Formats: sequence, structure tokens, C-alpha cells
Amino acid sequence: MSAMTLIIITPEGEKLRVPCDSVTVSARDGLGGEGGGVGIRRGHIEAVIALSESSPVTACEDGKCVLRLIASGGFLRVKNDELTLVAESVTEPGGK
Repeated sequence: MSAMTLIIITPEGEKLRVPCDSVTVSARDGLGGEGGGVGIRRGHIEAVIALSESSPVTACEDGKCVLRLIASGGFLRVKNDELTLVAESVTEPGGK
């Protein structure tokens, strides 16, 4: 059983709901530039993370990647092992 759920939301509505046990994103720094990678695992404190302009998003379960996307800006909300990613758009790496 997965420890967390990643929910992807765009202006069109909910795109995906993915069970996972870890998620990594690229965060924006406090000055509006590129920050660095942030990893989320079960039990993470509540947080709202501003995403970099073209943030890679990776979700894994049992050590295997189950999702790879590029999020166009937005933010990631972490609460009670539910991660809600809100972005203008999401694409597969390579533009698909």
C-alpha cells in the first residue's frame, strides 16, 4: 500500500492521482530564481513549495519511478501525506 498520494491539477481540472512513497520537485528560491531539488516522503511536515518555472516532477513507489512530468510553475502543497501539485500545465519530458 502506498504511503502518499500525488494529485496533479491544472486549469482544466484534476489530471492525475498517483499513489507513491516519494516525490521530488524543483523549488523556486525566495528571490524568484531557480532553487533546488526538494524530496518529500511519508510524514513530511505541512508545506507549500513554489515550483521552479519548468520543474521536473518525479514520483516513485517501492524504488521504481511511476511518474515523470515537467510542471510549468505553480506550487506543491503537502498535508497529511497528500501532495497537491497545481500548475499552469504539465508535460512529459521531451514535450509529449
